Amino acid sequence: MGMTSIAFAGLTSSLGCSSSRKKVSNDLIPDPKGILDLPPGFTYSMISETGQDMEGGFKVPERPDGMAAFSIPNGDIALIRNHEILAEMTPFIPNSAKLKDVPREQAYDGFVDSDLRLAGGTSTIILDAKSLEKKREFYSLLGTQWNCAGGSTPWNTWISCEENENRAFDKIDLTRYVEWGMLSEEQANKFDLRVEKDHGYAFEVDPLNDGLSSPEPLRNLGRFKREAIAVDPRNNIIYQTEDDRLGLFYRFIPQNSKFSGKLQALKIKNKEKFNTQNSSSEIREGIRYEVEWVNIEDYEAKNYKLREHGFNELGATQFVRGEGITVATDGIYFICTEGGYNRLGQIWKYSPSQLEGKKNEQSTPGYIELFYESRSKEEFFMGDNLTVSPWGDLIVCEDNYSVSSSNRILGIRPDGTVYKLANNPGSSSEFAGACFSPDNSILFVNLQIDPGRTFAIRGDWKMLRK
Repeated sequence: MGMTSIAFAGLTSSLGCSSSRKKVSNDLIPDPKGILDLPPGFTYSMISETGQDMEGGFKVPERPDGMAAFSIPNGDIALIRNHEILAEMTPFIPNSAKLKDVPREQAYDGFVDSDLRLAGGTSTIILDAKSLEKKREFYSLLGTQWNCAGGSTPWNTWISCEENENRAFDKIDLTRYVEWGMLSEEQANKFDLRVEKDHGYAFEVDPLNDGLSSPEPLRNLGRFKREAIAVDPRNNIIYQTEDDRLGLFYRFIPQNSKFSGKLQALKIKNKEKFNTQNSSSEIREGIRYEVEWVNIEDYEAKNYKLREHGFNELGATQFVRGEGITVATDGIYFICTEGGYNRLGQIWKYSPSQLEGKKNEQSTPGYIELFYESRSKEEFFMGDNLTVSPWGDLIVCEDNYSVSSSNRILGIRPDGTVYKLANNPGSSSEFAGACFSPDNSILFVNLQIDPGRTFAIRGDWKMLRK
């Protein structure tokens, strides 16, 4: 049994609306090494770091992001990790030579003649479940772009999502790297790669795979600027977020097979083309809005961008940079990183219909509500990846791009109380990929840059169950 099934079974409470919010001042213990400040009695160990050796002569890629932990048949833990990389023209170059050896059938796209130039995808780490000794580390998906987040499935696989929607023959645009100071404009201009295939897809990665396998895009799930997915284990409906200021919230209803079915976008009833930014503060926490779902026929977006068509033609609701998403016992929770009156972040809760995805669903529709909206940077500053703890609280990774402030891992209780789980005093790197081990004893998490690292955090989790 993998992480997802255990986590669902382990939830001890349902989350509710935060109509009255308490303030909690829980001091973290400063780390003498300046890496991770943690609660009293908690410790961390580093599992992996960008630049270390991997199998096949590769180095651990940079920018680790979304992640999940799985129990595999021999009792070990498989950690599958996204890497938010566009192309091999990044600050970390040593893998460039080895990418030239990857066979065409083992990477989705990005070849110039026989040389692979797209380094995005996933890596897999195999750990001893008791000692956390690293047994293996290898690439498990290649030839994709900007794999940001995704999600685990009830059938114990990882879905990796491309936060990129380049069309075939588009030139790779490295503007982001220049803006972030990771490349010079001259370096970016010299890199001339035009992809051969469309991007913006989800890809399935099996933790039992022994290395790279032929990647197949999950086309029916849609092609858009995708961020993360969460699968409801009761019916295998897949909910999806879009990291764009004009993004939509999607669901995929499987028909005949897991990845064959119907793609839809959420629309709040009686609110055509509604934007949830809340710039006028009209949306209150805990107020429920009935929803309907509009069908998206051209799910591969051959003739338009899904979010533009869904909003302009179908009246779907916009969410401001939808990112982390997770399934709890009482609904689907997802983050809007720049949502809210102050653009500091929102958390939305979708409560599925009792007839979710069925023909007569509108007789008892699902509803959506604003669970949480940040009022200050100190309280909550631009959340990203999201998971549910074994004791039922939301666990949020901050990603606020700030060079003057460190990011944190936060816990949010059902009443909206926020507390701190970790702080990274040594850099402005975002936290990413927070997930619990299959036995719920360890929190794995990534720091994305300076350098990219994967950590295991241990402690008495009971002290946080208040």
